[in-house]
Amino acid sequence: MKIISNCFLIFSIALITASCRWDGRTHATTDSLSVRQEQPDEKRKIQDHLGLYVSKDYEKSAEGYDWVSVRITVISQDSLAIQVRSRDDMKKPTCTLDAKADKTGEGSYRIKLQYGTAILSLGNNSINIRPESTKDEAGLAFPCSGGATIAGTYKKV
Repeated sequence: MKIISNCFLIFSIALITASCRWDGRTHATTDSLSVRQEQPDEKRKIQDHLGLYVSKDYEKSAEGYDWVSVRITVISQDSLAIQVRSRDDMKKPTCTLDAKADKTGEGSYRIKLQYGTAILSLGNNSINIRPESTKDEAGLAFPCSGGATIAGTYKKV
């Protein structure tokens, strides 16, 4: 009986000692800290690309040239909202599109259109919209009239 009492006493002391070391919280490892540090960098990268972009003809807008703008906003970490609008101050707009772009890779997003798929590539102060394949070229013209297309390179303003 004395042996059982001594074993119980040793077990109780060991249990109390172990419970004093554990505070109920999980401690971060080096790996989890590096993941947490990457998230703000990724968010900053996305934030750098938000805003308004315009086609090259925007510089000639005073001369009456038609131009197209693309506004990018965040939906989620892996999705962007894309709004394409053409000039509407002097004539009827030729391009109008509201779409969602889903991330496919670093700086690359896929836009599913009614009649095709476009790829949005984020660059330094510019974006590029191009068809995913040659069969998608006509789909990029669908949101526009008069032979225009949303395909092209746009500069940030």
